[in-house]
Amino acid sequence: MIIDPASFSLSDLAETPLRPPEPLANQAHVWLALTDVTHCPQRRQSYVATLSTSEQDQYNRFRFERNRLEYLVAHTLVRSTLSRYALIEPRDWSFECNVHGRPEIVTGDGTPGLRFNLSHTRGLVACIVTNTVDCGIDVEYERPLDDLTQLASAAFSIDEQDTLRSLPKELQLERFYSYWTLKEAYIKARGLGLSLPLQEFSFGLDETETPFLKIVEPLGGHPDEWQVLISQATRMHKLAVALRRGPAADLRIVCRFVEAWA
Repeated sequence: MIIDPASFSLSDLAETPLRPPEPLANQAHVWLALTDVTHCPQRRQSYVATLSTSEQDQYNRFRFERNRLEYLVAHTLVRSTLSRYALIEPRDWSFECNVHGRPEIVTGDGTPGLRFNLSHTRGLVACIVTNTVDCGIDVEYERPLDDLTQLASAAFSIDEQDTLRSLPKELQLERFYSYWTLKEAYIKARGLGLSLPLQEFSFGLDETETPFLKIVEPLGGHPDEWQVLISQATRMHKLAVALRRGPAADLRIVCRFVEAWA
């Protein structure tokens, strides 16, 4: 993954007039924004104004401030990011969910064939955008887990559980989150949600910590159809990406950090 050193502000993305669409050919763009920072009330109101009526209702229903801010930044990030690739105002995007709950862009006259996926966790939101390529992204806050073994037995394949148990205790938590984020990114890219049995496919990490998909039966497809990546987004956040491979070479994955409240 290539880190773009350019400085971006979410307020600039959300409020700047429309610009020529940014090229996406042979690339996947990952956008990250931290939410555990001091924020500006005026800026918050401008972000709320980019949301749809239903999103504003959902924003107001959150009981806890942290969840409310994560939701606001996440959905503002999606809308403003998509507008970098099309001559559409952030507030004018429309979305619908497939039968398994994955949000998609409502297509119409002039709407580009963009694909995107969104994830948010404590302190961080992430959005990935591609040009027609199935994509999934997951970020997780790496908090300590007292029930790590129980969670692994419910969500991981036998191979993943065996590998996890074989590691020294001090390495198990990091590997747990590597598997967890990879599996989440993959099922989101497939668009099938939890109808895809988590225990019936596996990920492994080679000697260079590069991930690979090990089992897809009886889920259809082949492991070679998928490009996957695992990365440490911040000191406390794990990030994983899954992309469906086409006939060309792997996509170049470019990561950009956004200042949420600048």
